[in-house]
Amino acid sequence: MDSIYLKTLVEVVRAGSLTKAADLLCVTQSAVSRRIKFMEEQYGSMLLDRSGPVIVPTPTGSMVLEKAREIVEIERELMSSLGVQERQRGLTFLCTPTFGTVYLPGILREYMLKHIDGGNLRFLFDVPEKIVKGLREGVCEIAV
Repeated sequence: MDSIYLKTLVEVVRAGSLTKAADLLCVTQSAVSRRIKFMEEQYGSMLLDRSGPVIVPTPTGSMVLEKAREIVEIERELMSSLGVQERQRGLTFLCTPTFGTVYLPGILREYMLKHIDGGNLRFLFDVPEKIVKGLREGVCEIAV
């Protein structure tokens, strides 16, 4: 399982809300919901109790959360020891190769003029069906 799912669970419990966790993770609330749903399907059990004003882990969710925190921390330590910084807030564009080669250079030029450092931009190219899937799964913030 990709660690982004584990990070999402940790943030949802820490924030007590899907919306607040989404803001912290720089993704949509629906992406957070889909990630949690995916995990619940993988583990065959509800991980979160959403009935109260604050989201809390179920008994199964608490077990998964404990291990998720350990894994997230191990990954953070590994990245740190390798000198790799965690991805900063930014934008991930997912588009077709044609759009990326024809239109993106002009868009990127405009962005770079406004943001000298270039911000944290990531570009992924794929076929339309996978672009839609990527947007639904929270792989990117913008899909064209």
